[in-house]
Amino acid sequence: MVPKCGECQAPMRPHSLFFDEPYTESFYRKDTVLRFVEQADCLLVVGAAVSTDLTKRIVCSFLDRELPVFEFNLESVIN
Repeated sequence: MVPKCGECQAPMRPHSLFFDEPYTESFYRKDTVLRFVEQADCLLVVGAAVSTDLTKRIVCSFLDRELPVFEFNLESVIN
């Protein structure tokens, strides 16, 4: 049985992003993450497919600024 929301009784789903959904500040802290990206001096990519727009944008930001990107995946996804 799928749990329902206590307020609206809609079926609940895991806190995850589906491919047709945008990242938002309220659910995913998108703007907060992008501020961290601007201040960071390296990036660790761990177990990520880099298949959504935001993850690609973050990786490209580091590569464009020629900052270190360390990838920890079974198969490389960053070219």
